[in-house]
Amino acid sequence: MNKFLNKIKQKNIYGHKTQQPKIDNSAYAIPSNISQDKLFKQELEKVGGHCYLCKDINHLLKELKELFEQKQWKKPFAFETWTKDIMKRIDKEVFSDFSHLEKMDVGIGICDYLVSWTGSVLVSSFLPGARQFYIFSPDLIILAKKEQLVLTPDEALDKVYAKYNRAPSQITLITGPSKTADIEKTLIYGMHGPRSLYVFII
Repeated sequence: MNKFLNKIKQKNIYGHKTQQPKIDNSAYAIPSNISQDKLFKQELEKVGGHCYLCKDINHLLKELKELFEQKQWKKPFAFETWTKDIMKRIDKEVFSDFSHLEKMDVGIGICDYLVSWTGSVLVSSFLPGARQFYIFSPDLIILAKKEQLVLTPDEALDKVYAKYNRAPSQITLITGPSKTADIEKTLIYGMHGPRSLYVFII
């Protein structure tokens, strides 16, 4: 046993550098006829999500207001300052306390990054309410900016680590609405998360 422990100690003295695998990302090249935001929209809508590409803040407010009127949401929930301000500008009062989490009919949140190649929204535990909010929302709206678009999941993870200077305790990739066919092979939406996903990019 002592012999074995001594070998471990010896290894620790000299250290050992982990070699990172070389990843070929050439398969992720964007086709010349499509921009990164349009690629994200295309991929998200393939899996049943909805994406709005907004020219400016006024366009965002108009599209958001129309969506609220169409869906008749009455109890929106928002944690973050920017999302609460946007809701205020379309005359919507929001819940923002954890005690009201189960009362909401739609959640309005932000994200860390948007992954164009898969149409995924990346959220981490560093975001307000990230461990519960994105699961509890019956319907989920994500407000994002064009500079949050990245091409691949690898790039998104690298940027998250660089952004916070450490790894979050939880990272979630949301790709479209939550759905499962576990029960009698019948497709059900909203079983493990939001039944619908709307992403607004400004």
